[in-house]
Amino acid sequence: MKILALILALSLSSVAYAENEIVGAFGVRLGDAIDERMEFVEQNDKGALVYKFTPDKRHEYFSEYTVLATIKTKIIFRIIAIHQYANKEACHGRRRILRVALSKKYGKASGLTSFIPVWKNDNRAILLNCKGY
Repeated sequence: MKILALILALSLSSVAYAENEIVGAFGVRLGDAIDERMEFVEQNDKGALVYKFTPDKRHEYFSEYTVLATIKTKIIFRIIAIHQYANKEACHGRRRILRVALSKKYGKASGLTSFIPVWKNDNRAILLNCKGY
């Protein structure tokens, strides 16, 4: 069975413009230090520290929440929310709804990367993806 994951990733990245500043998601701020309530998972193959967390307010479209942090300072540079869907239509339907909500908050997506809408401002970005694996 093919499983699709709806992935929302916020990260420190390239410079562009959006309506509102991208600061974080799910109660976590980009650039902050790891919270001691987060659960350490691993150091990934790119040298980042991976932590799981449970937001105070879960979003109904996501079931897994992680952050990536730097090794030395433990500063959060990426927030990831994922949910797996059994079929492509369900995943793409949720993505369309989230795309509208993100466009209302941050303005029109500033680009597409392989059909993935991207919102960028300052040195931060949001990517919204349905990924099959």
